[in-house]
Amino acid sequence: MEPVTVPTPESVPEPQPPQTEPEPPRRRTPWLVLLLGVIGLGLAVFIGTQ
Repeated sequence: MEPVTVPTPESVPEPQPPQTEPEPPRRRTPWLVLLLGVIGLGLAVFIGTQ
């Protein structure tokens, strides 16, 4: 009988922690500016109709 090969913990690759690299300072994303503009406009209309 051949011995059953049990996978040792050393053979299992350990999950590496995600590298948290600081993102380079970018310009404001257009979708964020657009979203803020829509929210601001909605608030202005909501307050104006009160």
